[in-house]
Amino acid sequence: CRLSTINVQNILKSRVDIGAIFLTRESIDTCQPWLSQLISNGEKVATEASDYFKRFGIDYAPCGMIIDHKYRIVWFGNPMILNNQRIDKILTQWTLQR
Repeated sequence: CRLSTINVQNILKSRVDIGAIFLTRESIDTCQPWLSQLISNGEKVATEASDYFKRFGIDYAPCGMIIDHKYRIVWFGNPMILNNQRIDKILTQWTLQR
């Protein structure tokens, strides 16, 4: 999961059209060093977010989602496969379907 957050952070450094919120089921105490790094980079993090995982029907990690401005899920899956080209393709397909 930590590798996927690093992957997403590296991608987002070069993008202004998309942001991230990281969710974890862990407590803030369990992942404090990791959270400190994310927060210092300006990322948003929600800890103890089991309710969100349940709501979205997610029972595995890492899991990522791209949502639109109305909080509709545009894409979800393993964030390790994301790169700029995949994100561009996802956003293009979403735009064409609107």
